Amino acid sequence: MSIGMFIPEAMPSQEAVDFAVGLEDAGFDTAWFTEIDRDPFVRCAATVARTQRIKVATGIAQWTRSPVAMAMAAAELHQLSDGRFNFGLGAGTAQSNQAHHNIDFDRPVSRMAEYLQVLHGTWVAQSEPFEFLGEYFTVRGLHQTVFSGARPPLFLAAVGDNMLRLAARLADGVLLNPSTSAPHVKTHVLPQVRAAAAQAGRSLDGFQRAVCLRASVDTDRALARERARQGIAEYGRYPIHLAQYARYGFGREAECIRDALAKNDTPAAVAAVSDDMVDLLGIAGTPDEVRRAIRQWEGVVDSVALMPPSHGLSLDELRANCWVLADVFAAS
Repeated sequence: MSIGMFIPEAMPSQEAVDFAVGLEDAGFDTAWFTEIDRDPFVRCAATVARTQRIKVATGIAQWTRSPVAMAMAAAELHQLSDGRFNFGLGAGTAQSNQAHHNIDFDRPVSRMAEYLQVLHGTWVAQSEPFEFLGEYFTVRGLHQTVFSGARPPLFLAAVGDNMLRLAARLADGVLLNPSTSAPHVKTHVLPQVRAAAAQAGRSLDGFQRAVCLRASVDTDRALARERARQGIAEYGRYPIHLAQYARYGFGREAECIRDALAKNDTPAAVAAVSDDMVDLLGIAGTPDEVRRAIRQWEGVVDSVALMPPSHGLSLDELRANCWVLADVFAAS
């Protein structure tokens, strides 16, 4: 099981790249960059220019670009990095799509299916022009020779069953969100992926399973767990995460978190996060505790992308926590 880390967007760009270089020195497999308030492709490209071994990944790039433009950007980074780029793609949230990018979020799985088909078509449009006429996307006469079919591994962010099954059919891997538990992957995610691949007549050889894993560490155990609690509460702003909490048996806690956030009472939302939720939804505690806790993912996923806590932390606290996390999981 390989280990990477998400680099918080709050880090200024040059500092983020410096940290990614530090991750390479520490033996990490992948530096992941998100797209909320930052462009992940820029940070990936800057990191590639200063590193030799570590992979870079978007976690995730949102489908706000046209699929042709996205395919070109991803293929460019694949070539620039000499194959060290992992392309994480996702739909993002309904609120972000509608309020920030004027994208209708109706039937996201159907839209994503077309998006993936256009990506693949763009990457292989060589001897004959690529044509696509869909409900959401239309491409006519696309003919390119610069990529010669070269493309990066495509990880689809998926939570619901239909998106999981789509990943099994049209992606090279799946990226699971930080509200995913190891037992849920074993009992539900993997069976869905296997069933969809079998139905499509596709082998899962080489199909990668990656998880974004909430990770909070401190010599002060209570502080580490409180920071994890804050992150779990903040993710309760999104219905998909509340639904996951309820699925794991935390329905009462999910209701309390939702109601508290609706009143802008963040302390009450944090207080509603139980110890069992902290234990299940990530790894949190002292260095020794988190080293032990991460073992539950071995054999369940192929790669873990550690997500340092950020909610409620100052920039200095965030920096310190990232470096401590890097030190705890540095390759021996």
